[in-house]
Formats: sequence, structure tokens, C-alpha cells
Amino acid sequence: MRQRWAPVGVFAALVALHGPLLRLPYFWDEAGYYVFAALDCFRHGWVIPRSTLANGHPPLLSLYLAAAWAVGGFHPIVTRVAMLVWAAALVWGVYRLAAARLPPRAAMLAAGMVALTPLVFAQSTLAQLDLPVAALVVWALVAGDGWGGAALLSAACLMKETAVIVPLTLLAWEAVRHRRFNPRWLAPVAVLGGWFLFYHHHTGYWFGNPQYFAYNLASTALSAPRILLALLRRSWQLAIYDGTGLLTLLALVAWWRTGRERSRVPGQWWAIIAAYLAFHAAVGGA
Repeated sequence: MRQRWAPVGVFAALVALHGPLLRLPYFWDEAGYYVFAALDCFRHGWVIPRSTLANGHPPLLSLYLAAAWAVGGFHPIVTRVAMLVWAAALVWGVYRLAAARLPPRAAMLAAGMVALTPLVFAQSTLAQLDLPVAALVVWALVAGDGWGGAALLSAACLMKETAVIVPLTLLAWEAVRHRRFNPRWLAPVAVLGGWFLFYHHHTGYWFGNPQYFAYNLASTALSAPRILLALLRRSWQLAIYDGTGLLTLLALVAWWRTGRERSRVPGQWWAIIAAYLAFHAAVGGA
């Protein structure tokens, strides 16, 4: 019974922690794209936005926010509470993932630290893609290599196209490390392919629009010095920047004190991290 209600408690705690921020107006990419895209879905049922320049992102966030606004009305507080549902899912997913390898208290500490990490805390109420994708990927890892995990990764790909890195990495990992082929990992790839076909049919573009393609791909991917610099910066952001260094240090201490074999991170998780680092070093104007 306690386990059943624990996610509700996590959500309530996050709402309380973020209380002073729930009425903040939209800003950053919220005001530049995501809220407009979701409004088009809410008002007209469009999954490809027309009131802002479409950039090819899949429609799951717009559909989700449109559903939230249909229930609670179009207001920043409704948006921010709705996004905290994803934050709670991420935190509880981290706990479930950690509890499979660590004592319950250590798993709770890990989940709490993730919730309070500046990057996660700041993005927990924002109408953006990254935190929902993180939640879906974490729960896919909890679910394992069955159809449940494939379904969660399919949802992640419909939230943000770069989530396809995860099933492709898992597919390659199993093929190389275990010499087996898991066709379930192709389901998220097929789902994303279906979205791209739909988007191309309606816009004539495969990846957003010409400006988006040039900024994120054409102008960046061929520059080796830029890729190396981006890789160094991404590594810094992942392990050290903005308070993350403390978490990295604590993780190393916990790994040492609880027994390196017991708390060892699975190889496929490292492969996913490495794939994301390499991909975002090679592409992405931001």
C-alpha cells in the first residue's frame, strides 16, 4: 500500500517545493515554441504547429498539454503542475531503478538528489521536452527489454526525436555484447519513422525546416574542432557543472563503500550515456 501511494507523495512534495514558481509566466523556449505548438493542438487539433515555425518535434508534448488545458484551463499554473507530473515520474523512476541495486535508503537518497539537482529542479515546471523524455527513458530501463520497455521508448520518441538514440544503442549493445537481436527495439524506430513520414507529407521537410536543419546539422556536424570542444563541454555539464560534481563525487564514494560489484552500473547504461554524449557533440546548434 505504501509503495502504491508513494508516487503521489513524490508529486505532492514537488508541487510544494515548486509552489512559488507555479505562477511564473512562460519564458525561454516555452514562449518561443512549445506553448504555441500546444495551443495549436488545443484549439485546432493540429499536431504540426502553424502559429509558430514548425521544427519537426513529435507531437506528444503538445497532445499532453492540450489534454491538461482541456481539464484545467489554459493557465501557466495548470501547465506547470502538469509538467510536475513528469518530474514526479522521473524521480520515482530513479528510485525504482536504484532500488534494484541499492538498499532502500540509498535509493531514496539518490532519487531525492536527482529531484534537487539544479538542472532537474529548474526544468521540472517548464513546458519543454527533455524532462519528460528522461522520465520515459528511465521507466523503460525499469521495464526491461520486453514490450513494456519498447512501448515507453516509443512514447519517448514521440516526445522528442533524439530519444531514438536509446533503442538504437540497446539494439547495438545486445547484438555486439550478447550476439542476439531484440526486434522489440525496432518498434520505437518505426514509430518515429511514421512521424517523420507524416511530417514530410504535410510540410515537404524531413527535419523541421531549412533554418532548423542548417542550425542543428548542416552548420555543425562537419567541424571536427567544434565537435571536440562540444564533447568536452557536454562531459563537463554531465559530471561537474552546476552542483553535479557533488553528485558525481557522492556516487563514486557510494560505489566504493557499498561494494563495486553490487552497485556497478550496467554496461548498456554507460553505452546510452556515451551515445548521447557523442550525438550531442556532433549535432545541435545549442
